[in-house]
Amino acid sequence: MKNELREALDSIRAGEGLKARTRAYVLSQAAGRAPSAQARRFRRWIWAAACAVLLSIGGLFGHLWLTPVSAISMDINPSLELELNRFGRVVAVEGFNDAGRSLLQGLELRFLPYTGAVEKVLAEESIAALLDEGLPMSIYVICDDDTQREEMLSILENCTNSHNGVHCHGGGAGHHSEAHQAGFSTGRYRAYLRLKELDSSITAEEAESMTMAELRERIIALAGEDDIFFASGGCAGGGHHGKGHHE
Repeated sequence: MKNELREALDSIRAGEGLKARTRAYVLSQAAGRAPSAQARRFRRWIWAAACAVLLSIGGLFGHLWLTPVSAISMDINPSLELELNRFGRVVAVEGFNDAGRSLLQGLELRFLPYTGAVEKVLAEESIAALLDEGLPMSIYVICDDDTQREEMLSILENCTNSHNGVHCHGGGAGHHSEAHQAGFSTGRYRAYLRLKELDSSITAEEAESMTMAELRERIIALAGEDDIFFASGGCAGGGHHGKGHHE
């Protein structure tokens, strides 16, 4: 009888020991799977910091991508201007007369490299026809960085050397906002200012109604072919290379 009681008690103690070991194992596993409150807070902080960094980088890139730092004015009779970001991509386009606005309705130029945008404009049927008729086009690069402007003019020379009558010029952004306020592209406004130097009676309204060919003819009639306005470029279509001059 005593032996049977002892065996029963030993069995109970063995069962309780197994339970204790099992309980300890389960608790240890649960602790491994469920991080502490401090660990959870730290992980949330890491995720929040990572998201903030990504948002900051995205915002900075968006600002750099969408902010114009230079421009290209293209004037023949349609008058338009391409605004470029620091990567040389077109981020905005504006027409400055009815012909320019009409032209842009059929062209998608945003986010193209400026070389591709210029080539696309030159290849447009109505522009090509005007150039074939012998009408001159002025391409004016607006950029305050002299080195970058010279590089852009050199690249544009390669884009335009197969088009007769395309004249490339460059200068700083001094007249850029002033031109827009007056309703002109920068290149066209620059031609108006040069003509006004030669003929003080010319008004902005008169210049606005004139084509670039007419503005050019008036300037040549008053100052000659060698006028600084025509020598102030980096290139000219048809194989003639202008001498650099900057405002």
